[in-house]
Amino acid sequence: MTGPGVDRGSPRRAEHDADLGDLVMVLLAGNLAALRDRLSSDGFGDAADVVADLVDIIDDYVGRRGA
Repeated sequence: MTGPGVDRGSPRRAEHDADLGDLVMVLLAGNLAALRDRLSSDGFGDAADVVADLVDIIDDYVGRRGA
């Protein structure tokens, strides 16, 4: 049934659709990976390991989202 006043429901997004937040996470992962590499090359191994853990967490998140 169509016509004025008929609720057609809200458009639904598929669960795997990427959004702006996913883009931000991908950009963050890239920046953190570059920071990790820079810290490692400058001799800050412990700090590089912490940042590497963050990169892994974000990579897992993005992989689960399918972005």
